[in-house]
Amino acid sequence: MKNFFILSLLFLFTYTPVTYSANAETKLEPRVIYKKKTTVDFSDAIVEGEVQNPEGIYVVTPPEKKFGSLLKLRPNFHKELMRDALLLK
Repeated sequence: MKNFFILSLLFLFTYTPVTYSANAETKLEPRVIYKKKTTVDFSDAIVEGEVQNPEGIYVVTPPEKKFGSLLKLRPNFHKELMRDALLLK
């Protein structure tokens, strides 16, 4: 049943009608006519099978990137604090 369904889909997608047209030298050349729209309906399809889950799940994550800080941290703000305190008085 499954093989028949797959073969019928392959046939539907690969089959295109071929017509012949005559050119000025009266030689026949094949001309392919494609459908403008293809619709596939899977509403009546019955899919049978088993779910195959692995024994464990392996998650591979890339190593974390180390970016340098864009901020320069200063260890001492004492001078700025004293200046601002004098400006507030």
